[in-house]
Amino acid sequence: MTGCIEGQYTMDDAVSMLAPIVSARPSRQIPAAEDGLSPLRDLSAEIKVSDRIPVTGGGFCDIWLGERLGKEMVALKVLKTYGVPNQIRKRFLKEAELWSGLDHPNILKFYGICELGTSTAMVSPWLKNSNVIHYMATINPHANRLKLLEGAAEGLLHLHTYSPPIVHGDLKCANILVNDDGSACLADFGLSKAHEEVTSLSLRDAGSQRYMAPELFEGPEDDNIPLKSLASDIYAFGQVMLELLSGQRPFYELRHESMIYLAIARGDRPARPDNEISKIWLTDPVWNFIQELTNVRKERRPSALEVLQAIQAVQVCMLRKCSTLIPWISSRLNNRESKEEGQREGQRE
Repeated sequence: MTGCIEGQYTMDDAVSMLAPIVSARPSRQIPAAEDGLSPLRDLSAEIKVSDRIPVTGGGFCDIWLGERLGKEMVALKVLKTYGVPNQIRKRFLKEAELWSGLDHPNILKFYGICELGTSTAMVSPWLKNSNVIHYMATINPHANRLKLLEGAAEGLLHLHTYSPPIVHGDLKCANILVNDDGSACLADFGLSKAHEEVTSLSLRDAGSQRYMAPELFEGPEDDNIPLKSLASDIYAFGQVMLELLSGQRPFYELRHESMIYLAIARGDRPARPDNEISKIWLTDPVWNFIQELTNVRKERRPSALEVLQAIQAVQVCMLRKCSTLIPWISSRLNNRESKEEGQREGQRE
């Protein structure tokens, strides 16, 4: 490795240092009881609702502010009582079971469940910093945006390397919260499923169109609706990167949801922002990286591990103030294309 003083320090160098550390992490398996369901801790006796109306809501759930043992503020994700199909209730409990098996600093902690009248609620810490957009706009405008993305990527890698892998299904900046120490954590697993158990419920009943991969807008074939997947999580993460590093939402230039729907369905990509924030954070290599994450061909998108490695590599290069920053992602894509072409040539022979 040549020192960065000579201008030869590249993302390849950074990744070569970081890869052994990141790739050595073992996958983890969700614990299950003999009946196939993990036991959920009942906190009903410890929880008191603080307000008379929910803080926010939508779909089949509302978020309430509560207190635990009169000391700690907690968030209560409450399933609505009326008009909720039984299938949604089962998925809600499945979500709680899935969440209870996750233990990672970059995933919102799960405390347990509680009964509130005729409703069931999932209990988690109340994070006063809210989500990354609120945090950067009102609490810490000078926060390291790449560091926040690194935390989110760590959480996503944890989900994708479980056995079986877990699809988050609703990645967007609003669902990336900020811990008290300033680190990011993934939240709102309303669409999460064990990868091998995803059903048609995991498609269009929640989430934002701006972050949805184009394959999710494809028309149904034989009554099969396209399912959210590990690859669609990666696409959504690319749009999260674009928003966090520019301060502008994906497809900010389109005002109507119908226009966004059509743009994504035909494979369009968001325009590159040109504001002051993006001039600092959205460098050419990072922009090229986002293009690969949002590739229309889902099989061409990188893995969660590669996402984390690239974000860490960019930070290393920025820290060392490298005079040359080779677009590592672009070179990796070219290498992949060469290998695929070689494989096709071998098959023709």
